[in-house]
Amino acid sequence: MRYLIAGGTGFLGEELAIKLRKQKAWQRNFDQRPTQVSNLFDEEVIGDIRNFNDCLRATNNVDTVFHNIAAVPLVKDKKDFLEINTLGTENLLRASRANGVKTFVFTSSSAVYGIPITNPITHQSDLLPVESYGQSKLTAEGICTLHYGKSMSIHIVRPRTILGQNRLGIFSLIFDLVNNNASIPVFNQARYIYDFIHVDDLTRALIAVAKQDGNLILNLGSKNKFDLVTVLNSLVKQANSSSKLLNIPVWPTKLVLRLFAKVGLLPFAEYQIKLYGEEFYFEDKLDWAKIGLTPQFSNEEAMIDSYKSFMNQGKTINLNSAHKSKIQLKSLTFKILISTLRITNVLSR
Repeated sequence: MRYLIAGGTGFLGEELAIKLRKQKAWQRNFDQRPTQVSNLFDEEVIGDIRNFNDCLRATNNVDTVFHNIAAVPLVKDKKDFLEINTLGTENLLRASRANGVKTFVFTSSSAVYGIPITNPITHQSDLLPVESYGQSKLTAEGICTLHYGKSMSIHIVRPRTILGQNRLGIFSLIFDLVNNNASIPVFNQARYIYDFIHVDDLTRALIAVAKQDGNLILNLGSKNKFDLVTVLNSLVKQANSSSKLLNIPVWPTKLVLRLFAKVGLLPFAEYQIKLYGEEFYFEDKLDWAKIGLTPQFSNEEAMIDSYKSFMNQGKTINLNSAHKSKIQLKSLTFKILISTLRITNVLSR
């Protein structure tokens, strides 16, 4: 079996490649930058998913395509969402069909559900993305379904927020708060379930779904889905920190966060601000069963494994992956943000 990992230089693609390498699989990377990990890929195609000819080169003589390339929410660029997430998916699908690829696995996003009206989310829940990233992923899913029944098995995987080893990105802001023994701002006492999926569980699932015939759409989350207060308190305990949860009012705080993000003091996307404080988890036992697996990690364990990577990484910045890099606020920005949130909390009482 010969595999193409589209996006093999990024966080998820690299973790998937590491798992496949342990199985001694033949694999090719397709990305705009080469991997920094030696002996991980048998071949690399350096190219752009927006270029159909690059997609043709990448998909030549492979059996299975894992499509993990995406412009992520922090990009905040509607043009990139359209060209990379949507039109890029069409290019890779067309190239895969032209080259006789047998199986195509598309990593979509739970952002296609927007802000859930009810939980848990099932396949009967409405698909109502509230921003450009989620819409681009939903449109890409629609493109995948248009290729159903055309000589290739096509599977769509919607993971919850991915955590685990080497996953930092925006979560490094929380880890910084914990390491500084600072207050962690939460809404509604954090007594709501916010699900994550451990990257080890997700990569196992992607490999398993690639072995399935037909066309599957899977919602995948964690083993045990604890409420956020449990997850954060476990994180604080793991870090031996004196941080406390700071309950803050919703609408004035989100206004502050939007203002900070708009002037470039915070690296938040609009969707991330909207979703913070909202319950979001899957009813996913049947979906895991369809691929013969059960998840091994809780959302709590996924968070703690990310924190351990944060501590091990030091000040390392991975320029190839926003998800693998630390995001660090300047000291003054950090102090202003925390002070503003505290003032907002007092004034709202």
